[in-house]
Amino acid sequence: MTAFARQEEQTEQGELTCEVRSVNHRYLELSLRLDECFRSLEMPIRKLFTEKLSRGKVDAVLRYKIPAAGLSKVNIDRNLAKVCSRKL
Repeated sequence: MTAFARQEEQTEQGELTCEVRSVNHRYLELSLRLDECFRSLEMPIRKLFTEKLSRGKVDAVLRYKIPAAGLSKVNIDRNLAKVCSRKL
């Protein structure tokens, strides 16, 4: 049981990439690498794998990349910062 799959999805919200690799193994050994924004999904993702697979060494990676156009520039109002710092 050796397999590799990669799926990429490009949306207005960003780029999502999922990779899964597996090799034959006596027991199910699951290794998940998730971006921080997906940490809360770790247990549901593990459950999906364990419901479908009974054995194999599986490595799964889920990445999310924000689109460059979605990055906002921060403008600092230095005068306001000075006024606020004096009040502290």
